[in-house]
Amino acid sequence: MVHGHAAWQQGEIPLSEALNRLGNRHGVRFAYDRELVAGIRVPEKSVAAGSSLDATLEKLLAPHGLTCRKALTAYYTIQRAAPAESLAARAQPARRVSGTIRLQDTQAAVPYASIQLMESGLATQAAQDGTFVLGVLRPGRYSLQVRSISIVPKTWDFTVDESAGDVHLDVEVQLNQLDLDEVRVTAQEQQAGEATSSRIDARAIEHLQATSLADVLQLTPGALMTNPSLTSVNRVALRQLSVDNIGSLGTGLYINGAPVSNNANMQLSGLPTSGVLGAYQTTAGSGVDFRHFSADNIESVEVIRGIPSVEYGDITAGAVVVKTKTGKSPLQTKLRITPNIFQVSGTKGIDLDRNAGLLNIDLDYTRAVSDQRFDVNSFDRYTVGLQHEKRFGHERPLLLTTNLNYRANIGQQKLDPDDEAETRNYARDYNYRFNMGAKWNSRYRFAENIHVQLAVDYSDQYGYQQALVGGNVFPVATAMEPTEAVPTVLVPGLYLNQTTIEGQPLTVFLKVTNNFTVQTGGMTHRILAGAEWRTEDNTGQGKQYDPTRPPRLNNSGSSRERSYAEIPALNMLSLYLEDRAEARLWGRRFTVQAGVRFDNVQPESPWQSEVGLSLSPRVNVSYALFDGFQLRGGYGLAAKAPTLAYLYPQPAYYDYIVLNHYTDNPAERLILATTRVFNRDEPQLKIAYNTKRELGFAYDLPWANIRATAYHELTRNGYEYMQTLASLQRVFVNRYQVLAANPGSQPTVNPVPVGVDTVYTDYTVPTNGRRNVNRGVEFDVDFGRIDALRTSFMVNGAWMQSRTESTGPYIVKQSPTGGGNPDRVGVYGTGRGNVQERFNTTLRVIHHIPQFRLVASLAIQTVWLDRHDYIGYDRIAQGYYSKQTGTVHWFSPAERAQLDYMDLANREVTLAFTDEYFLTESWKPNWLFNLRLTKEISNQLGFSFFANNVFMHNPLQQNTRWANQYNRRGQDFLFGAEMNFRF
Repeated sequence: MVHGHAAWQQGEIPLSEALNRLGNRHGVRFAYDRELVAGIRVPEKSVAAGSSLDATLEKLLAPHGLTCRKALTAYYTIQRAAPAESLAARAQPARRVSGTIRLQDTQAAVPYASIQLMESGLATQAAQDGTFVLGVLRPGRYSLQVRSISIVPKTWDFTVDESAGDVHLDVEVQLNQLDLDEVRVTAQEQQAGEATSSRIDARAIEHLQATSLADVLQLTPGALMTNPSLTSVNRVALRQLSVDNIGSLGTGLYINGAPVSNNANMQLSGLPTSGVLGAYQTTAGSGVDFRHFSADNIESVEVIRGIPSVEYGDITAGAVVVKTKTGKSPLQTKLRITPNIFQVSGTKGIDLDRNAGLLNIDLDYTRAVSDQRFDVNSFDRYTVGLQHEKRFGHERPLLLTTNLNYRANIGQQKLDPDDEAETRNYARDYNYRFNMGAKWNSRYRFAENIHVQLAVDYSDQYGYQQALVGGNVFPVATAMEPTEAVPTVLVPGLYLNQTTIEGQPLTVFLKVTNNFTVQTGGMTHRILAGAEWRTEDNTGQGKQYDPTRPPRLNNSGSSRERSYAEIPALNMLSLYLEDRAEARLWGRRFTVQAGVRFDNVQPESPWQSEVGLSLSPRVNVSYALFDGFQLRGGYGLAAKAPTLAYLYPQPAYYDYIVLNHYTDNPAERLILATTRVFNRDEPQLKIAYNTKRELGFAYDLPWANIRATAYHELTRNGYEYMQTLASLQRVFVNRYQVLAANPGSQPTVNPVPVGVDTVYTDYTVPTNGRRNVNRGVEFDVDFGRIDALRTSFMVNGAWMQSRTESTGPYIVKQSPTGGGNPDRVGVYGTGRGNVQERFNTTLRVIHHIPQFRLVASLAIQTVWLDRHDYIGYDRIAQGYYSKQTGTVHWFSPAERAQLDYMDLANREVTLAFTDEYFLTESWKPNWLFNLRLTKEISNQLGFSFFANNVFMHNPLQQNTRWANQYNRRGQDFLFGAEMNFRF
């Protein structure tokens, strides 16, 4: 960030602070363009008590070419000095608001800029000549936000008079170039009264030199700076130290208003004990893979970590809201190279002739390898995007935006000549996305802004895994239904298994919202009402392989092919209502955002569900206790529906060999197997919830802007595949015997079983067995800029603690010495998991030389505290499942006290893990220095460079848990360069 206060000189204060003091003293308020007064400092003594308001304003404003007019009783507007006739025209009573967007230097019109009224959410788009119309507004103060792909975002404050009339706004903006006095290259924290979030604009993303959307999140408070890694999945879990399935699944991704969902992803292996795992790169059963999305076509990213608007649903942790570039722009091509990554991208915004609208095109190709010396693990990304915008009408404009996107993401592990197992993995995802939004500024009384969004997302997914399966010749059963003593197929002692998983997830999303404003007394209400429908299905061919060459077996648990077309679709109906109210309470600004969201998962009717109903109230409140100080707090619930991978697991197949008559003569062989099939569906699966609580403040001082938030988040009913007491079953399997061998043919088998074996099942089922507690304090301090040094300083960071634990019992089947099935299976207590704690800060020093069009930044990140503890690790079971009775026997305290985990006789019901598991793993403070430089050589050519861990600081530290073990701390040294061409 290169922005903030002007030079720190003794006895001077910002003009904005001087106006605040004057307003408090005389009981008036000033409205002004924030950028108009940015960087202006005035003598503090010039606002001394006793001076008249008119004389003081004249003294403050005149030297800077500014003037002031009285807009309403107790309201004053600061603006540039203008001829007397222009000022008189502006002072006329006004209600109908229109304006023109122009460049400050050349006064050229800025076409197709996006314009939003912050108080009501009313949005429109400027015409080709830069003009816009907001319509008729009720009296009051308003903030107008102007954005476009090529300009610096600008907020313009204005007032609407009580009397009838028109007001015209001449909004001047600047091109987003490095020769500006102020350039932002870091995240910007939220405004008071809104959800805790960070906004990251395109300039900051370019300076970061992000290779994917995952890199962008490093700019948020508390996030660790890391090297880009594209050869492994990049899942995101906001405010959680280690990413797990429910944390990443609960982090929503929205692109241009529509969610990117992973609910229909079924790219998993499907073994009885594997849950949502796969041998290749997959995020089935967890969150979106953020490396799939290029960052070069992004206009802005908002990372909502706090209590989001009720408009965002099917989330728990938070939301990442992405807006892609739109507007007329030159062809911009980037070439980025690091030792492991090659990337080339291009974007272009075209103003179509004959009022046909705008067309934006973006292309991206990225290739990454895990090691530049070997081309074994690699990732390739292809992206093509088209976005068309067209405005219809003028007084009541309709803005129609259509996006067409294609993404191909290919990750693979090629054959390694040194790998005797011939392991190869391959994951391909071809994604096609259609997203159309229509925003109509109808300006009717209770329907001011109607928004309709339709998105269709389809993927062609292909997973491939191969490996040599070795051992003795063994039989394989292929029955799909329960069978008794059925002949099997023998497979070789060594063969190559090749398994493919083909998925075709389809998501259809439809949303209709209505925004309007009402006034009750002295309070202004911005009302949001909306409804959503989404359906998600997967019609792929699923898991396939040669049944005579199956994947490696897991004891008696076996694999089977499965088509995904048999799985029902996931449907969800949502309704929500929200009020964002603002008023003056005891003379100070009070804001409350309160709403409720209703979700019906797998609806049987609008108010009945096959899976469950959820009601999510959310509220954010802020109040200005005194000048420059905003106190804020919030409470809310967020709910996440289970995905298809949890709702419809593949049945568990167990094949038991009940007769084994193997001879050298294939014609005389007979091997019989009994197959048992167990349904793994969990009809009691509940919806996951996250309860969020926050308390924070924003304090704007003459020398710094401070933001801090304390939070506590509890995620209940998190999804996880676990073995439960219900899935731990004893199975009785009949054993058969050969009566007589028949030379040249199969033997004669006694049809009456000669015995019964008792065995256990060990399959996993989808559960609500995950409980996560995240709490912490995150902060952001902007110290502004020292003009004499052309350098600004800011520091952010967080203290974070994440507690992850299982709410179900931990079940361990331990075979006795010599093998076989134990008589007892240990059942251990709930709460098994870990606690992680970290405190880190990041100091950013940004040096900006406008004349050289250069920005250089140094980020110094310090991890002051890093700890890890295991919790709930019992050595002695709470009880055991008995093979004789088929029930659980719970130990009394006296019985548990008599068990010695070191005694092998108790092996079935004890765990002999070492004392180190009870120790705290902690690390000494560690420092990381990352350097970045961005230089615009001309309007057509730019250059960027970065060096991560520039001092190569990777200390070797001793592990506090495991004796004589040392770990290399910090990330590896990495550098890269980028060339930027504009035509």
